Amino acid sequence: RFMKEFDTNFTFKSIVEDSRCPKEVKCIWQGVGTVEVEVIGIFTRPKILKLSTLNDVKKGYENSVEFNNLIVSLVELNPYPSKKIAIEDRKYSVVLKIIKKNTD
Repeated sequence: RFMKEFDTNFTFKSIVEDSRCPKEVKCIWQGVGTVEVEVIGIFTRPKILKLSTLNDVKKGYENSVEFNNLIVSLVELNPYPSKKIAIEDRKYSVVLKIIKKNTD
């Protein structure tokens, strides 16, 4: 989807990991969802951003990344895992938050 206010196109590419604990289960660890989003600015080459539902840089998970003076954050990864929906039947979608970085 092209966002004119940022002169950038954002495309949800793939799920890298979805180890989030299903709603109906009590887990020791909440798990994490990680996605790849392709971004292309008007004057930039395409770049794949890896965004996670968890921010733990030591484990390789980042919830927000910088691209072309923008901060791109993963707000939601849907659907949330459920024992009632088979993994292959999930139709994933993401909600991103995009903020222009203050360059002053």
